Amino acid sequence: MIDRFIQRILLLFGSFLVSAGGVWASENFVFITSTTGTADLSTWPDAGGQTGLAAGDAICQAHAAAAALPGTYVAYVSDADDDAFCRIQGLTGRRVNDCGLGAAPAPEDSNPWFRVDGRPVFSDAVEMHFPASERMFYPLWLDENGAQRIGLILTGSNEFGSAQNTCAEFTSDSGGGSVGFSNYASSNWGSGFGVPCSSAAHLACFRVDTQPAEIRPDASGIRQAFAAPARLFGAMQDNAAADGLSGVAGGDRICRNLAAQAGLHDSDSFKAFLSAGSTPAWDRFENPDLPWARIDGVRFADSLTALRDDGALSALNLASDGSILTRDQAWSGTLFDGTVSANTCGDWSDSTVVGATAVANIAGSSWGRTGSGGGLSCDLEIAHMFCLSDSDLMFRDDWDS
Repeated sequence: MIDRFIQRILLLFGSFLVSAGGVWASENFVFITSTTGTADLSTWPDAGGQTGLAAGDAICQAHAAAAALPGTYVAYVSDADDDAFCRIQGLTGRRVNDCGLGAAPAPEDSNPWFRVDGRPVFSDAVEMHFPASERMFYPLWLDENGAQRIGLILTGSNEFGSAQNTCAEFTSDSGGGSVGFSNYASSNWGSGFGVPCSSAAHLACFRVDTQPAEIRPDASGIRQAFAAPARLFGAMQDNAAADGLSGVAGGDRICRNLAAQAGLHDSDSFKAFLSAGSTPAWDRFENPDLPWARIDGVRFADSLTALRDDGALSALNLASDGSILTRDQAWSGTLFDGTVSANTCGDWSDSTVVGATAVANIAGSSWGRTGSGGGLSCDLEIAHMFCLSDSDLMFRDDWDS
């Protein structure tokens, strides 16, 4: 067994070593292009005289070659003949027709994909899509050179990985096309939004000649954070798990009960990420300099300051029971500038008003935040809630491997 002190050093500095030293956990790379263009892929400089899906593949291969990434790459795009779901597995055809295999592809038929910094993104082609779990580890926001890019990802695909709004099969700047956002998790990284085909967007590029690889949590042993698995009332006392407590105290009780049910370390240290009165949610935590991880070991934030100023490293859409939130909201009451919203369900105790919510499956600087207008009805079980440990321990006492 590796000495515990060495483990701690590896955990603290592992992410730096991976990115700075170029040590890759796997060469099954997935990235978004460092350049953007319209949906007429033939107009991109690296299209190589191709059109449609072939142009997308040429663009991806050119970007990979420029960054000295090994392997063969295809663009995550769909047309009437070939779905992205099939293409990223090196197959052809439509998902509805099992990609020509005669039986639906299984999770074990494809390998994991990793960002160029070594952090995992998808476990396989099946689980990353609806109707499976839509599991996603880290956001697909790094380009082929490892630079972060927050923006549109052009796919012409839906949450199944099948063709939808393809801008005349990627030959036109007219009409509307299906896209995702690089800071979203679940299938919203590549679907769920529509924009004009003339919009500037990235392409997502997947290596198809992948090899078996193991996904290892890179932040095990540190403080944990999770999302409440069930939708909750905004007036906290109306939730059974609040044990009759209202306000942020009720939110904290819900988080602690959920943590205890899940067997998480120091369950009484968990607090709800809720802003109320004159106190932003950030100011509720007494041990701000320590990192957090999701319950699957994916690093969520390096510290409270980093979370507030730079944003979340991953989406906190993994619930305490292991379920994954996809297209959901979470009570927050925190504005984009980090201050308290005017809409907090009367400091989380009034069912007759509205409360501001944040997107549950998002990472980056928008995590936990919302705009200034409106909110959801506090008398409805309509939004989840974020729960973060406020333990003062860098490493859990039960962690030794």
